[in-house]
Amino acid sequence: MAQTYVTQRGDTLWDIAEKFYKNGSLWHIIYEANRTVFGDNPGNVFAGKTLTIPDLNSPPPAPPAPPGLPTTYTTKPNDTLWELAERFYQDGTKWYLIYEANKGSIGSDPRQLPAGLNLTIPTLETAPNQPGGDPQLLGGTITDSPDGVYFPMTQQFHVYCRSTGGSLFQHFGTQWQDLGKPPVGFSNSPAAVVRDINNIDVFVRGNDNNLYHIYWGGTGWYGWENHGGGLQSSPTVCSWSQARLDIFARGGSNNLIHCWWDASGGWSQWEDMTNTFPGGFQPINFNPAAVSWPQSD
Repeated sequence: MAQTYVTQRGDTLWDIAEKFYKNGSLWHIIYEANRTVFGDNPGNVFAGKTLTIPDLNSPPPAPPAPPGLPTTYTTKPNDTLWELAERFYQDGTKWYLIYEANKGSIGSDPRQLPAGLNLTIPTLETAPNQPGGDPQLLGGTITDSPDGVYFPMTQQFHVYCRSTGGSLFQHFGTQWQDLGKPPVGFSNSPAAVVRDINNIDVFVRGNDNNLYHIYWGGTGWYGWENHGGGLQSSPTVCSWSQARLDIFARGGSNNLIHCWWDASGGWSQWEDMTNTFPGGFQPINFNPAAVSWPQSD
């Protein structure tokens, strides 16, 4: 019979498997039974999470539904569409497929997922409105690499680039929109991120080598804001919660620099990250890249 366990600070799946199975190498059994807790990262063992500990003598779970047949699921407290997509598709980024199939029940805000909803979980073959398909010519003339995001509010991909006139342009649907430019103009490619259902943040390197920021706040575009920095490359940005932005770039000493914004403290100062490199400072001669995972605790 399966047991439950509430994680403690410092726990690892190996340690928990040792505790219940006397064999740490069986950690993957606990992980598979709790994928909605851990997502794709079995290292996300945060304190206070209730885990199911399967009985090694229990029969294996029933096989999944045959391909091509949608299944159903009744939501539980604290479920999210991301976690359901992890469970059914092994890919949290496909949450919007479940949302589109159940939009009438969920409503306009995919973050609001009350318990007790009966959802249809479409197969990947039958899911509606899947992005992709044949390449499309969007038109326009651009001078740097574009960046793009999927925005839940419009349920479309938004593309950002620098035009030949030096402005930041946005494309979604069938339209190009001129978002203007910082007072000093800007160089290099923009970087864009979706912070939540209502917010898109776009960053560029100004011609004075400072970081400039414009954002969509749910009803309109706000900006431009100057955040300094002395950048020597295009910025890159990631967001691990609706209340956090992290920006990285190459600095004037060929060093990796970082600043951030959070809802409680606002914008930070720039910091030099090269002291974190193994073996000390190493000059970089490239544009950095960053990625984050949604906050789990």
